[in-house]
Amino acid sequence: MQKKDWFDGHLDLACLALMGRDMLVSPQEAQGPPQPASLTFPSMQDGGITQCIGTIFTAPNFSGPCGYPSNDAVEGAHKAGVRQLTMYELWEQTRVIDRIYYREDLERPTGSRTQVLLSMEGADPIRSPEEVGWWYEKGLRLVGMAWNQGTRYAGGNARPRPLSQEGRELVHALDQYGMIHDLSHLCDEAAWQLLEISQGPIIASHSSSRSSLQSQDQRHLPDDLIRAIGQRDGMIGLNLLSPFLHSHGLKKRTQIDDAVAQIEILCEYMGRRDTIGLGSDLDGGYGANTLPTGIQEPKDFTKICDRLAQRGWNDEEIDGFVRGNWLRFLQKHLPARPTT
Repeated sequence: MQKKDWFDGHLDLACLALMGRDMLVSPQEAQGPPQPASLTFPSMQDGGITQCIGTIFTAPNFSGPCGYPSNDAVEGAHKAGVRQLTMYELWEQTRVIDRIYYREDLERPTGSRTQVLLSMEGADPIRSPEEVGWWYEKGLRLVGMAWNQGTRYAGGNARPRPLSQEGRELVHALDQYGMIHDLSHLCDEAAWQLLEISQGPIIASHSSSRSSLQSQDQRHLPDDLIRAIGQRDGMIGLNLLSPFLHSHGLKKRTQIDDAVAQIEILCEYMGRRDTIGLGSDLDGGYGANTLPTGIQEPKDFTKICDRLAQRGWNDEEIDGFVRGNWLRFLQKHLPARPTT
C-alpha cells in the first residue's frame, strides 16, 4: 500500500530528546536509550507521521531528567515537566515542528514539519488545580492523571488507589478548560471515578484489551471500560509494543497480524470502527526490537493497512484508523481559535 499521512496518538518526543536521543538524525545515527531506535523526526517524516500527540512524561523516582523524587511531587515534578515543555517550544521556535493549539490548526498544511499536539502523562507537574490555566495557555490540551506508579492526584496501574480529593478538584479544573482526559495508565478504580464525575472527552491514547492478553495487569483496559469509551465517543490508540498485542509478547516479538487482531478486538468491544487509531508509543521505554516483526520504523506502518484490507476493511475504515478518526475526535473537542 502506498505511503499515507498518519496521526500517531502517543509519542514521548521531548523525553527521548532529554534522555540523549538526537531527534534530528536518522534512527541509525541516533544515540540515547532505548536502542535500537526507531523514532526521530526524519523517520517520522519518512513514514508520513504528519501529526501526533507529543507527551510531557514525568514519573516519581524515574531515573534521568524526566523523573523527580517521590517526596518532591510538586516543585520537582513541575520543573521536570517544564523542561519538556521548553523542548517543544524550542523545536517550534526553530521550525523543527509546528504546534497544534486549536481545531483550525488541524487543517493547516503540514509541509515537511510534523504538527504536535501537547499532552501530559502523569499530572504531578501541574502544581495545583489552579495552575491548569497556565498549562492551557502553554498549549496543553490532554492530560493523563497518572503513570505507572500514580501521582498525588490518582492511582496508576501498578499502584492502584482512588482519586485523591485534590485529584477530584483537578478533574473539575481540567473540565473547565475543556481538556481531554487520557485513561491510559490510570488504575481501574480511578478511571471509573473520573468517568463518574466528568462528562469531558476521553481517550486511552496507547492501550490494549486486557482480556485478549489473558492478563490481570491494570495497564490494559478491561472490557467494560473499552465499551464505555466507545459509548462516550472517545478514542483508543493502539500501542504497538509486543506485550500489548499478544500474551506471548513479553517473551518474543509479535506479528503484524497480532496488531490487526488487537485492533479488531478493541473495535468489537466498542461496537464501531470509527473510534480506533494509532497510539504507537514508539521507543516509549522499549527499543524497536519489541515492535511486531516487519515493523522497525514508521515507514512500515502501511503493512498494518495491507492486513486490514485483507481482513475486509474498506478504504474509509482504513483511512479512519490511519488518521481520520483522530482528526474527527479532535475537531470536535479542541477549542476554536479565539477571534480577538
